[in-house]
Amino acid sequence: MLSVLIPTYNYSAYDLVVEIQTQCERAGIEYEIIVLDDSSTEEKSLEQNRKINRLPNSKFEENELNLGRAKNRNFLSKKAKHEWFLFMDCDTFPKEKNFITNYILEIKKRNSFVFYGGICYKNDFPNEKEILRWKYG
Repeated sequence: MLSVLIPTYNYSAYDLVVEIQTQCERAGIEYEIIVLDDSSTEEKSLEQNRKINRLPNSKFEENELNLGRAKNRNFLSKKAKHEWFLFMDCDTFPKEKNFITNYILEIKKRNSFVFYGGICYKNDFPNEKEILRWKYG
């Protein structure tokens, strides 16, 4: 039913994956979570993300070469096995414990093919290089 796709680069998505995996299990749906690292250089985030492979229906893969944001997302979508995709940025987090359940309810309505909302970014003010993306998000 649902492929949750999370691109990452030099960022640990582990806590996000644990939350999404827990919510998917609670929702009782068929799902997979794929985190694709775009050739990170920070070993600490890679070590954290490799733990994702221990979680049910979840996997972490690493690109040998940096593809860039758009190509990495496209590559992720080709790896997905389910009909519905949920793209999540690695630095976001669901606002509610029923985020996945709400998403599934919207899918079942089939009034639209694109949904958004229900996530938040960390409250900490980012560094100067990340401010535009943080504000936009």
